[in-house]
Amino acid sequence: MSVSFYIAPYTIQMWENSTSDGKQLSNDLEIDPEEYGKSLLEHWPGVKIQPFRSGANSKELIQWILPTQRDGFAGLRIKLLPNRQIIAFEPGPKELFLEFILWQRKYVPHIYPLFLYNSSSPDSLELTLNTTEIDVMNFTGLIE
Repeated sequence: MSVSFYIAPYTIQMWENSTSDGKQLSNDLEIDPEEYGKSLLEHWPGVKIQPFRSGANSKELIQWILPTQRDGFAGLRIKLLPNRQIIAFEPGPKELFLEFILWQRKYVPHIYPLFLYNSSSPDSLELTLNTTEIDVMNFTGLIE
């Protein structure tokens, strides 16, 4: 079973609590797919854009694949989820993985909190402008 990572403006606990008690999370962050894609392309020339569906009856969404210079690696696959607030991705080449996470924090205006979490743990790491690669490596378990 592969682990997916997420960057969202709320923790997994906040999201789970909102769905269980019927409360809506109040956050007006909305990532525009077109602008986001342009920003990715500026930072990573060679980004590939691919459509995908998250379920049989779902509408078509977009995913981006960041290029890597490492042989044998496909790059880093990034998906903007339908609510336009959550970015989902799987581990990829370590340098690209770390660079993307820190880039995402710089991309989203700092008035919005951002949290990194994964599909196998309720823990999260708040991403701030002071978050370092070491912080992310410690949280994700990546080895130096």
